[in-house]
Formats: sequence, C-alpha cells, structure tokens
Amino acid sequence: MNSKRKIFMKRTLTAAVTVTLVVLFLGGIVNTSIAVETKKPIIWKATSAYGSGLIVFEGAALLAERVKEMSNGRLIIQMNTGGSIVPSFSEQEAVSKGVLDLCCSSSIYIKGKFPCGVLFGASIFGAKQQEFLAWLETGGGYELCRKCTIERNGM
Repeated sequence: MNSKRKIFMKRTLTAAVTVTLVVLFLGGIVNTSIAVETKKPIIWKATSAYGSGLIVFEGAALLAERVKEMSNGRLIIQMNTGGSIVPSFSEQEAVSKGVLDLCCSSSIYIKGKFPCGVLFGASIFGAKQQEFLAWLETGGGYELCRKCTIERNGM
C-alpha cells in the first residue's frame, strides 16, 4: 500500500470508530434518560419546626430543591412549614415513628426526651462557633453526643 492509501485508511478507520462511539454514547444517554423518566420518583415527606419566611425554613426548602436537581428528579423532598403535618416541635418524634421521612429542627426542642440536646442545639449565649467546634473536636463534645444518643436510643 502506498502512503496516501495508508493515511486514507487510517483516517477512515478513525472516523468510523469515532462515529460508532458517539452513536453508542448518545444511545446510552437516550436510553438512560428514558429509564429515569419511567421510574417513579422517591418522595420524602418532610417538615420544618420553622415557618415560611424564616431563613432556617428557606434553607431547608433550598436543600430540597437542590436534592431534586442533583438526583434528576428521582428524589423529591416535599418540605412543609412547621405545624402543617404534625404539631410544632414534635417533628423529631414524628420522624422516629415513621410519620415523616425528614425534618428540619433542633435538638433543643426535645430537651425533655433528650437532655443533652440543649448542648448541641442553637444557643444564643453559648460559645462562639469556633469555640463550639473546638469543644466538639478536641474537648469531648462528639463523645458526649454519641453517649447521650446511645442512651436515648436504648442501645
């Protein structure tokens, strides 16, 4: 074979392989998107201890939007405002009983059932964020939380 013929064959083979790979790749995308569209999405029922308009609720609603976007609609979190599904401040109990799949709340709201929760919930007059994180990491905070959680859950 002369060199022009070799170059022609090489280019033709490269083009054929490229076209084949592109077709297979596009076919895979089309098939995948069809399969995803025909599958029913997983829907989690969620609520917040906070009302709409509060920044904590808006953050939870934004999380729900991002989860839906990142999962291509396969996981949908239906975020509801506080008190719309269960009475306010009983969201965590509703999750443990299976009434809700998820809640946006604080452990400070269940201090009667989880006394250690006040240490790990929001605190206006407590340590600053960096001090709190230092206590969690190096001062035994995580160990205390784990111990309290184990006791609460009867493990």
